[in-house]
Amino acid sequence: MTFLIRVILIYPVFKVLQALYWWYQLRSFKSTEGKVIQSGVKKLPDTKYALRNHLNPLYRERLQYQYVVDEERYIAHAISIVDEHFVKGNRQGRGKRNAEYWHKLYPKGRTITVYYDPKNPERAFLYKTVFDKNSAIMITIALTMAFMLLLGVLFQG
Repeated sequence: MTFLIRVILIYPVFKVLQALYWWYQLRSFKSTEGKVIQSGVKKLPDTKYALRNHLNPLYRERLQYQYVVDEERYIAHAISIVDEHFVKGNRQGRGKRNAEYWHKLYPKGRTITVYYDPKNPERAFLYKTVFDKNSAIMITIALTMAFMLLLGVLFQG
């Protein structure tokens, strides 16, 4: 039982430390004006796992934006730091509605605010956030489970 408690308690601690590290990185980001140069939705190829388990198809927004820093033009696609770490190279997808949401929010030609790393201007995001909706839900569930396990241990004996 103590092994299970440790494992369940480690996950929320890891997520909080990860969020603090990302927050620390984002503190130094500066903003500039940019423009959406590509916007669309792409259905990702079905994997053997998805087909075998009858999972819904995955989609990905095809978003690219350009911005200028110190008279040099850059092109990026990441929505947030969470997107950069978990959706690299379009290997992971979203539900169709979620991908369409981003496509509609950022149509081609729209002027946007871009947050970039002054030490590495190629690294840019549209949002300076460390959590997306899914991360917040997972952390809330993990913290609730950890709290319930802790109460169970305290009131067991």
